[in-house]
Amino acid sequence: MIRTACTLKFPSCSGKPLPPRSPETALQIAFAVLARHFPTLSPSERRKQALAPSALGTQDLRETYQAYFDDVLKGPAKTLADKTKTPVRGSELLGVIGDPQVARATADALFRDDPRAMIPLIQEAINATLPEYARREPDGKFGSGTLSSLQYLSQDKNRKRKYLDSLSDFRNRQNKDPGDRDRHDYFRFRD
Repeated sequence: MIRTACTLKFPSCSGKPLPPRSPETALQIAFAVLARHFPTLSPSERRKQALAPSALGTQDLRETYQAYFDDVLKGPAKTLADKTKTPVRGSELLGVIGDPQVARATADALFRDDPRAMIPLIQEAINATLPEYARREPDGKFGSGTLSSLQYLSQDKNRKRKYLDSLSDFRNRQNKDPGDRDRHDYFRFRD
């Protein structure tokens, strides 16, 4: 399984580390994200987190990210589980995408912002990248079509570059905050 936001590390696709981030910075980013999404967690998840994102340790953050992606991606996980007759968690689908850079950018979009707004943007970025490949109207559902499109575009460096740049552009257009712009641009293609 590819570790995405759970590890709070962002290595480049080539395996060379990007400029170092202190653990404090990574945790501060995670806490800020969790604080924004904390009200949307289920009551049992809130109880588990002791009602305060700032009380979370690294393992708690991993579990929170995992639970979040298990919920957001439960539909396609069930479809894949039915197809393969093997249990699949939503968080494991990020590893099925096939490219860590595409998985991280997609995961960040789903986690950092409201998935109801981000899934259509992810689908628009896919359409901008793959106009010849089963173009569909964005339906706001992260299903098997979205997953297979991400797998397909992950196989080619140029398609991957176009997707990552399109996703960053769409996110920047939607959110004008300069701090968020830096974050979105962080997930652009890297050799």
